[in-house]
Formats: sequence, C-alpha cells, structure tokens
Amino acid sequence: MSHQGDLLGSGLVPMNSSSYKTRAFNSINIANLVQSRSISKMLGNGYQRLAWHTDFVSGYTWSSRRWYKFISYGKHHGVDVKVPWEFSRCHQLPHLALCFAGDKSDGKVSGHRYVDEVQNQIIDFVSNNPPSYGVNWRTSMDVAIRASNWVVAYSILKALDVKFKDGFEELYSNSLMSHGRHIANNLEWDPTWRANHYLSNIVGLIFIGASLPDCDEAQGWLAFGVSQLICEVERQVNLDGSNFEASTSYHRLSTEMIVYATAVVLGLGEQRLAHLQNFKTPLTCFRKISNVVDIRLFEGPPGLRGKIPFPPWYFDRLFASAKFVDAVTMPTGHVVLIGDNDSGRFLKLSLTFHGANEAFLHSSSGGYGSLGENLLDHGHLLNAIGGLFETTNSTFSVDKRSADYCIVSALAKGRKAPSPKLDRAGLLYQEETPPDLSRRYDADILNLDYPGASLRSGLFSQAYPDFGLYIYRSDRVYLAVRCGSIGQDGFGGHAHNDQLSITLVVDCNVIINDPGTYTYTRDISLRQRYRSVQAHFAPQVNGLEPGSLEMGLWRLGDEAKAVCLQFDETCFLGRHQGYGENMYRQVRVLDNTIEIKDFWPSGVDFKTLKEQYDSLSERGTLLRFCPAYGVLCE
Repeated sequence: MSHQGDLLGSGLVPMNSSSYKTRAFNSINIANLVQSRSISKMLGNGYQRLAWHTDFVSGYTWSSRRWYKFISYGKHHGVDVKVPWEFSRCHQLPHLALCFAGDKSDGKVSGHRYVDEVQNQIIDFVSNNPPSYGVNWRTSMDVAIRASNWVVAYSILKALDVKFKDGFEELYSNSLMSHGRHIANNLEWDPTWRANHYLSNIVGLIFIGASLPDCDEAQGWLAFGVSQLICEVERQVNLDGSNFEASTSYHRLSTEMIVYATAVVLGLGEQRLAHLQNFKTPLTCFRKISNVVDIRLFEGPPGLRGKIPFPPWYFDRLFASAKFVDAVTMPTGHVVLIGDNDSGRFLKLSLTFHGANEAFLHSSSGGYGSLGENLLDHGHLLNAIGGLFETTNSTFSVDKRSADYCIVSALAKGRKAPSPKLDRAGLLYQEETPPDLSRRYDADILNLDYPGASLRSGLFSQAYPDFGLYIYRSDRVYLAVRCGSIGQDGFGGHAHNDQLSITLVVDCNVIINDPGTYTYTRDISLRQRYRSVQAHFAPQVNGLEPGSLEMGLWRLGDEAKAVCLQFDETCFLGRHQGYGENMYRQVRVLDNTIEIKDFWPSGVDFKTLKEQYDSLSERGTLLRFCPAYGVLCE
C-alpha cells in the first residue's frame, strides 16, 4: 500500500508520518506511552505509520499529547483541521475489505495484503491516538464515523472467515468500547440547534452497540441510539423528504447515516431485539436528553409490528428522501448545489470518477491536476436506500450489484421494509394570491432563447416547500429555483445567501450554476465569499447581503424571509425582503425561451440580470466552480 491519497483537495500527497515533522510517540503523553508502545508491536513488518494528526496540505500537525477539549483550530490561515478529521474517519478500510472480498472470489491468494492493511491501520491508529487525546477525538462526529467504518470493514472480513492476528480482535473490541464511551459522554446535543453532528453520534452508538458483545453498556447505547434515531429522523427529515439543513450535500450525508443505521437495526438478531424491547433505564450520561424515553418502539408498519422498532411513517420519510435525491439530480448526473458542500460522507462504498480531461486546482500545490472522485454524483445513495425496500416501484433506478445495495442488504440480514406508495406526479404549490407587480415595481427582464423543439415538451414540476426548492424538468430543460427556509430551524448553519437563485441546464449543457463552497476555516474570507449573494445568480443590490454574514462562519441571517407565491406548470414567482423592501423574481418556461423577470422597488441600485448573465464563467458560475471541498476548476 503506497499510503498516498487526495484528501479534500490536497492533490496526491504522501500520508506517512515520515513525510512530515512527526514521529510515532513523539507527543504521546506519559500516562499512555507504555501502552502505545506495546500496541505498536502488533504492527506488521514493513508497515509505514500514518500521519493521523497532520493537515497534509499545510503540513501543520496537532499534538496527540493534548486532551481533546484543549485542541484548538481555525486560528492559523491556511491550516484546515478537516484534513486529519477526514483521514481519521477511515473511509478507506471498507474499501480494503471489499478488495479482499473481490480477490477471494477470483481465487487470488494475494488478497491477504488487504487484510493486513486493515489490521495495521487500526493498530496504528489505536497506538497513536489514545482515547480522548489529540485532534481525532475533538468532535464526536468523527469518532462515530470512524467507529462505523471500522465495524463495516471488520464485518466484511469476519463474514469471509478471515483469521486475524493474535490480539487484534481484543484490541478492536476494546477500542470500539472506548469510542462508544467517548461519544456517549460527549454528545453533540442541543435542545434547539442540534443537526447532523448529533445524528452521527446516535448512529455511531447504534453501530457500536450492535457490534460489541452483549452487555448493559452496549444495550444502553443501542436502545438510546434507536429511540433517538427515530426522534431525529422526524425532526431532521422534512415531510417532503428533504433534509432540514437547506443543503443538498448535507442531505446526502445525513441520509447515508440514517440508511445504514436503519439497516443495522433491521438486521439485529432476536436476542438483541428482545433486549431492545425490554430496555427501560437510560444510562446516566443520557439523562440530559429530554426525550430519551419518550419514543415508543416496535409500533411498526403492518406485517412488521412488534418485529422492528420503527413506526410506519419512518419508512415513508426515508423513501421520500430517495425521491428528493432523484429530483435534485440534473441531466448531467450531478446534483444541484444548494448550501454548503464539504464533501462529507458517512460510508464511501461506491465511487465515481471525473473524466481524465477535467483539470482542477488543488489547494496543496497551487497547481492543476486531475480529480479522481466525482463527489457530485449521489446515485450511490439511491442504491443504498433501495437495499432497504422490497421494491422501489420504478420511482428511482437501483443497481442491485452495487456495493451500497449489497452492504445495506447484508447489514439488514435480507429484511426489507414495505415500499410506500408515493405519487411521482408533478406538484403544484401556491402560498397566496400573486400580486400585480407591473404597475408598482421596476421590471428587469432576461430572456434566454433556445430554438428547436419546445422547451415545454414533457414538462413536469416538483415542489419541495419544506426545503425551499422548486424544479421544472422537460425533455430539454432542468430548472431549479431556490426559495424558502435557511435550514436548521432558522439557524442557517449550512445555508448560503442564495434566495431566488437559479440553476439552469438546457440540452445537458449547464447554463447557470451554483459555484459550491470551497473551504471552511482554511481561508475565512473565501468561506464568506462563497456564501455571499455575489456568488449566486440571485437578485443582487450593490454592496448589500440579503442575509447577515456577520453571525459567524456557521450561521446566516434570515432577513430575506423568502416565500414562494406561485408555482404551477410554467411559472414560478417568489419574494424576499432581504434588502429592506419586498422584491420579486418570476421565472417562466416558454416554448423556446426561459424568461427571468425581477421586480424591484423604485430607486434600488440593483445589478441587472444581463450584467450577471454576462459575468458567468463557462461553467455557468459567478465564481470559480468548486466540485469538491478544497478544489477549484481550471
């Protein structure tokens, strides 16, 4: 194994500790040093240790001597804590296990190198990351995702009758227990502002609780996790199937967590299910969670009542989440970019790749290179969700040979949920009677003409009012308009100033597009620039933002209060008040024209639609396009 990789825009870089100013044990605190050295003796000959604490882009390394609560980040320009966090999630381990499975099915004997690498990386991590010390214990989300990836990798190898090296399984179980205790004692819960981080915590507890030998502690984590999963799905998954964070990329991340955790619960054995049914007393560390004992389990859908802990509406919501993924997927195969995209994933079992002719600027070298992984293709999520249901009723296509489908089915032990009967027909939406704007407002019009077959041929509409997204599809057109909630119950942590912005694809050519996110704490000015209205094809007033960016990097003002007033077969009309007075945007799909019309109060110094359109790049963006976190297009 070469121990090289491209992580969050780093470009291809070495990941060995020898490539950076770090050595094994050079910063392990005295209390953990003897045990760390003892564990490291389990490593195989020739294994090169990994730089678990290092930002591969800047070279900055955090100390594993420091207690996790004292770890700081975001203070040095150019340094990104997300790099070691992402690396420590261990997404690579299930891939290594799948590689072994592939080699074994082909009759190859060389596959044991993958087994050795999985074991060595876990041993390396445990010896170099004592529980609760160092950057990789700083957030419980990363702890939970790491543990879940370990469980999947280990489960694949165990199912293939792998014989692990002496002492490994004990080390693995003990470390999983440490992960579970850390999560349980550091829940990222808040009575008002909890979101995907807390969701990851409870999903991690489900994976750990279901995987460890049966004991009161593991039972408690599992029972708590299942009850809270139901609670958070009801809270974080909107009735229309979208995610409540107002980000299509975070919809992917959260839905992944929900799908795989649901599969684990469906696959529980009879003894675990019996314990789950009878478990009454929450562990002490959970008692601050007000709704910990409020969820009634095992009131399942018809035919499954008493057999699974999920209520009937749960699977309706999950199936609707898949429909949302399908709806936000453009004809190009990429999703519409709404809100933040930090390339975050829960499990990465199936990868798609960009073409060799695509060139991207990597943040490490400042030079251009190819970007392997295509992070804007969310098709894998449809495959994963498909693995939970008896049938998708042709609502969306599923590849039953994909790793996602197969792993979900395996985790669920082949148990399937009944498929809801959801109407795929176009949805119409009208908030209130549209006002007569022509007499009281100044109109700014942009007509985009496309000769040939009618743009209206095969036209249908899809409304997602809970998310704030309105979509037209036809044989030639994909058009999405952003209008609605800033997400997270008004906190706006992953929203952008994109109200009334447009994404437009005609004949599979991207005409208008959102530029993405690029970065978080590595460069605060760029973080804010990509959140700004100036980055979006939205109504713009010179020098003003429709929502405050002065509330921190993960909060957005909701001064715009955007509302959809009309959405029918051919016309969208929305309003926002982010500039102090009401302004409106109307979008119509005509036979050979996309008509965009803004209505402004008199005297407003707005930027015209033509000015914005003429400023678009070849990729349809007002700033350089970011297909993934830390990556810019050429």
